[in-house]
Amino acid sequence: MKPKDINMQSLVDGFIDDCLTPSPGTWTLAKHLYEIFGVYCDELDVELPGTNITFGMAMSRRIQKRISNGLSQYAIVFKPEIFVALDHGGIDQNEQTGSEISKAVTGEE
Repeated sequence: MKPKDINMQSLVDGFIDDCLTPSPGTWTLAKHLYEIFGVYCDELDVELPGTNITFGMAMSRRIQKRISNGLSQYAIVFKPEIFVALDHGGIDQNEQTGSEISKAVTGEE
């Protein structure tokens, strides 16, 4: 069962707190963040409560954003345990990645 009444901002706040670390001067592409946010939502058994646009608006309320070469980027990095789960930056959304992110986020083995 996936609840549909989850507020995007509160879900993004949880994603930031659980998975990310603000890092002024280090930029991460919004599309990569949104991919992993989808995995995060799946692991919480929650439907995505909006689009990549509403995700970006919620991210921008807490994290510095810039547009470079037409691509949105945020001054944030993945926490070390999430980075390792992503195979050192190879952001490929697959079953193993989702499982590894879940372990990193929840601390479960």
